[in-house]
Amino acid sequence: DRLAPNPAREPIEALHELIGDEPWLLHNRLPDTWLGIDARRCRTAAALAEKMHKGGSVYVLDDGFQHRALRRDLDLVCLHHTVLQDHMIPRGFLREPLASLCRAGAALVIGSAEERAALERTREALNSLFPRLPLFILFQEKGFWMNAATGEKREKPPFDDPLLICGIARPERFLAMVHASGITPSAELIFPDHHHFITNDFNKTRKLYSKGIISTEKDAVRLCRAGGIVPAEKVWYLTIRLRFEADSGEKQFFKLIDKHIF
Repeated sequence: DRLAPNPAREPIEALHELIGDEPWLLHNRLPDTWLGIDARRCRTAAALAEKMHKGGSVYVLDDGFQHRALRRDLDLVCLHHTVLQDHMIPRGFLREPLASLCRAGAALVIGSAEERAALERTREALNSLFPRLPLFILFQEKGFWMNAATGEKREKPPFDDPLLICGIARPERFLAMVHASGITPSAELIFPDHHHFITNDFNKTRKLYSKGIISTEKDAVRLCRAGGIVPAEKVWYLTIRLRFEADSGEKQFFKLIDKHIF
């Protein structure tokens, strides 16, 4: 079990190798929060409760839908628009049968604005299967490019023909955003999700990233913490934001959240 302290007391960067890329990313986005990592979520919640103020605290579990030993007030399930054709791990991406949505508090169908028609078809099909389940459509949108070393923000990376590096579960979304931005990478290196970068990954491409590298935010965390294999100042990552399909959906969603928090 591991607890990441408040960064005011100890820099979270020093703990990246211990806690991993996604927890580091979550804590970096929400620096005033406490972060607990443990296969036994109940034990983590108890440890965090000892360190936080009593009452008024909100516990957020990442990938917690399957962890039924800890009672939750609200389960939010994020879905791809191909969920109805998907299969259980390892054949597909599903961690539980589709029927498990009957115990969810709400489902969010997420994709790009260009996939609107497919997202709406999926929502309609799910609504017929689970008529009591609140369903929302959210669009993934390109944010800005940020330098991993300096935090500088730009609309486009400050170089041409970058080397693209991606090691996430669904790389096609990131690739589509890059290409739609008018960026033509000199090469595209695609790795498995959570890939641990080593020197051999770049033996044939060192000249390609003499100008710079573009990647996802999660990949940038691992690239810049991989023992100095890639200089952090050469890495630019793309931030991603989510937008509700409609204002009415956003209001309904946060009304649902407020119902369980206040």
